[in-house]
Amino acid sequence: MRLKPGLIFSEHMVLQRNKTLYVFGESIDNDIIKVTLNKQTAICTCTDGRWVAELSPEKENEKTVLRIESETLDEKIEFSDVAIGEVILAGGQSNMEFIMKYDIDFEEMKKDEKDDFIRYFAYPQTCFKGFIEKEGLGKFGLWRRWDKEEDRKEFSAVSLYMAKVLREKLNVPVGIISANWGGTPAVTWTKREDVEANPAQKAIIDWRDKCMAELDMAKYYAASEKKIPKPTKEMERFTDYFMMGGDMREFFKNGPPPMNPDVYSAWNPGPRSCIFPGNLYENILLNIAPYAIRAFTFWQGEDDDARDWAEFYDSSMITMINSWRNLWNEEIPFFQVELSNFKGVGVTAAKKYPLIRQLQHSITTKLEKVYTVSSMDIGEEYNIHPRHKQPVGTRLGKMIMKYVFNEDIKADCPDVKSIEYSDNRIIISFVFAERLVINGDIYESLKVNDSGDYDYEVNGNRIIIECKDRINKIEYCYDNYSKTCIFNEEGNPAFGFRREF
Repeated sequence: MRLKPGLIFSEHMVLQRNKTLYVFGESIDNDIIKVTLNKQTAICTCTDGRWVAELSPEKENEKTVLRIESETLDEKIEFSDVAIGEVILAGGQSNMEFIMKYDIDFEEMKKDEKDDFIRYFAYPQTCFKGFIEKEGLGKFGLWRRWDKEEDRKEFSAVSLYMAKVLREKLNVPVGIISANWGGTPAVTWTKREDVEANPAQKAIIDWRDKCMAELDMAKYYAASEKKIPKPTKEMERFTDYFMMGGDMREFFKNGPPPMNPDVYSAWNPGPRSCIFPGNLYENILLNIAPYAIRAFTFWQGEDDDARDWAEFYDSSMITMINSWRNLWNEEIPFFQVELSNFKGVGVTAAKKYPLIRQLQHSITTKLEKVYTVSSMDIGEEYNIHPRHKQPVGTRLGKMIMKYVFNEDIKADCPDVKSIEYSDNRIIISFVFAERLVINGDIYESLKVNDSGDYDYEVNGNRIIIECKDRINKIEYCYDNYSKTCIFNEEGNPAFGFRREF
């Protein structure tokens, strides 16, 4: 056993300013660990193989040194390029993971000015103990800077655009910690015991137990111990085509070939999968906490829809958010991205996206410091990974500036404030809008009595609608795939809604 800091502690790291800092790792029991940062030193004892040193808050700093020393082992580790600024954890599945290499604006962003103080750390996608030792780190597990093209292409696209807003407005180093994995449900990011204690998620626990009962455990564990073959050139070309928005309708119409149960895959149900309750919480988040951060961002929900877990998605998310906050022992602000408009086909076909969006939105009224941004203006009908990530990243950055740093800024997406109703006339008033803008065909997106047979007028933050017949129902962008057309003066799209009278 040797002195081993947590994986997240490495050259070019960004530490959170103005918060208590925790530096942690592994060593032999009873080892005395000394951690030095700037002019302060913290000393702690290693217990059960783990040590945690606590440092007082530090101000922003573009370059300092972090030293970690073991008294018993007589070892010293030094990181000489450490910045102190703002740190954001970016979680979820593939739309948060979606890297700059595939972003629609990447060719232009290659020319973007170099910035050594936008930094990005992607935690390895690991779902059981020993996975990293078996598979290696690959492209994960290092702090990248917005510098060389080979590093730029690996940044989460939405996180990069968010970080650029924070850098411009705060002028301090910004670090993004990526904790995401495509094709994963909310429950795998949640503490296992919290899921098991939530009656609303009983269907998930029943599914897990059924999967476990059907597994040949000896065969499963033997398969999981084998090294995963590297993707072939053909597989890499397929991935690039898929992520670049290639037409996948024929492929998904028939569904991908079934996974071989005798060959380990992280997406095959099992105790070492990336989809079982608690697995990514235990193998990713537990290895990041208690690293000090300012805010959580999260983009997820597609997988819960695919697994028919939409009906209780709000409960799944509330349980997950509470798990994260309890893990960090702090009510950290949480910013989520609403599901984009998407239709899909075959196994990727959207089922209940409007319901999930509604439930995502409802969480903001059930938990403190939870905020939502819309991505309804960037979705693509048959591409589950919209490539235009800049609008969403910029919105997240502005929302963080408003609700974390108290900047007087227009950041929110318009939302229905009230609906005045009288037989054949309704007035819809919106909050977070002084002047509504209609950009597109409103009759296609906003339906009255399931049709576009009405007259309308926009007056400031209100839409006034009149029909010949009595109005029984109104809905806006309430399909899996709808083209949004209502924006505020800042260009932020309105959230979808549905009302019956």
